[in-house]
Amino acid sequence: MARTSSSGRSVQEAWQRFEPGPTWNLKWAGHLLRRIGFGPSWPELQKVLVQGPQKAIDSLFQAPAEAEAFNSQMEQWERSATSLSALRAWWLRRMLETPQPLVEKMTLFWHSQLALGNVRNVSPPLVREYLATIRRHCLGRLDELLQAVVLQPAMLLSHGAEANRKARPSDHFARVLLEQFTVGPGRFTETDIHQTARALTGYFVLRDELRFINREYDSGPKTLFGQTGSFAAQELFQLLAKQPATAQSIVRKLYRFFISEAEEPADELLEPLSQRLMQGQTIGQIVETMLRSKWFFSPAAYRRRIKSPVEWALSVLRPMEVLVPTEPLSHALEELGQGLGSTPTPAGWPDGPYWISPALLLVRAKWAQQFWTSGSPFGQKMDPAGLAARHGAKTSTAHAEFILQLYLQDELAAELRNKLVGQVQSANRQNLPEALRQLCQTLALLPEFQLA
Repeated sequence: MARTSSSGRSVQEAWQRFEPGPTWNLKWAGHLLRRIGFGPSWPELQKVLVQGPQKAIDSLFQAPAEAEAFNSQMEQWERSATSLSALRAWWLRRMLETPQPLVEKMTLFWHSQLALGNVRNVSPPLVREYLATIRRHCLGRLDELLQAVVLQPAMLLSHGAEANRKARPSDHFARVLLEQFTVGPGRFTETDIHQTARALTGYFVLRDELRFINREYDSGPKTLFGQTGSFAAQELFQLLAKQPATAQSIVRKLYRFFISEAEEPADELLEPLSQRLMQGQTIGQIVETMLRSKWFFSPAAYRRRIKSPVEWALSVLRPMEVLVPTEPLSHALEELGQGLGSTPTPAGWPDGPYWISPALLLVRAKWAQQFWTSGSPFGQKMDPAGLAARHGAKTSTAHAEFILQLYLQDELAAELRNKLVGQVQSANRQNLPEALRQLCQTLALLPEFQLA
């Protein structure tokens, strides 16, 4: 008998390719775009609705023609950032404009999973290079990602591991590498920590540059997870990437990020993906399997994640199809609890219900008002009435219905939907822009809108 998940779907069937048939609609197009990006625009929703899920997912893994020029321009601007605040603003600009939303979404994911420590003594250019390194490797091989990011000067400095001497290997950083970045808590020994630290000896950060000093490398034999060898850094990361515990930990985190954080998935549901990662499939291939699956396009995944502050704020702003000032936006996100470039602990940011505590919901309410106040740096640029008109709305009812479809794909209980549309209908033509602003502010605070 086939094993079944909590929803009754067999584990083997869960990761099979989803074929939409007549069930493909705006609801599921919005679901896909929320998970792989930062709030869909109306043209994006319509394009994916026409393409269907599989063709839309094809495009995620193919760099569009404009990507090279966009990335080159953004990298040039980011190099000019002399403060963490400026760097945050440029990254937010990337998220708003990128032709490769999945790459930026995965950069955000790994920024939390391969988190910096204390960044007070880390210069903004080093944080920029750390983020750029994640961006380059975010969908590639796990061992290559680990090696490239873990040995970034920003990483070593922020965790106090800038001098890995043979006589004093950094056991503290080795513990972070094992507990937070790879195999996970309780799945290694104190001996594993020390042997991992020995494998990283010889690496120093001198004048903000990574240096390898051969005389400080401990070349003696090391025994780690039952294997013995000289184990330099490259062999260490290859060994860690092949550990079943590492694959299980990473796949579980990807599952929470792309599918559901509402309940812990059964081990047998994740096992096929863990095996593929352990056997050398890239991170992108694992993500692609998730996104193409019947499980992703099912009630087990739909609205089963809570938006982080970055996801929430950008899903308010980005659908308006205008460029908003990103420096004040970065300050807003810091107040909302997600200051980019500076994770609170080596464990990264929390997720799930943490983001909708009563205190943080009050902060969201404050910023929802700020985003839609006509005189604010944000509100003076955003024009929901003009946007709806450009997309064909001619009456107040059509304007309201367009906004509901844009933000929630019209997924509201009939009573609430009729009430919100009625409020816009009651506004005279002169007051229609303000009524639509108020509608947008209301939608941004609905329980449905907090869910990705």
